[in-house]
Amino acid sequence: MVAKLMDKLENEYHMIKYNKNTHEIAIVHWAKYNMNKLGGKPIMDCISSELKKVQDVSLLKIVLEEVAKEKVRALFLKEIKEREGREKNKDDDLYEKPSEEELRKVRQLYG
Repeated sequence: MVAKLMDKLENEYHMIKYNKNTHEIAIVHWAKYNMNKLGGKPIMDCISSELKKVQDVSLLKIVLEEVAKEKVRALFLKEIKEREGREKNKDDDLYEKPSEEELRKVRQLYG
């Protein structure tokens, strides 16, 4: 029953986004009604720490669309950029960069 309701909320009503791998839910319009009146350092620190706990960055992007307050938007954008930067660096670590000697040989063969 819960699975059917979740599916309906996500695919029919477009009210949530659910990640089946991480079991995280983003409520699509939640920020529009709950995050735009926030302020103060303790609140911003709390938001920042909570953003770090979210595993699926795409869910942060969905919530960010409805955030109007610039300070809160900045926290979301910072976290998203950091995560995307880490992902990019992970991919870079998969492949070892060729040495100058290897590059020279390739240039000779195909240059």
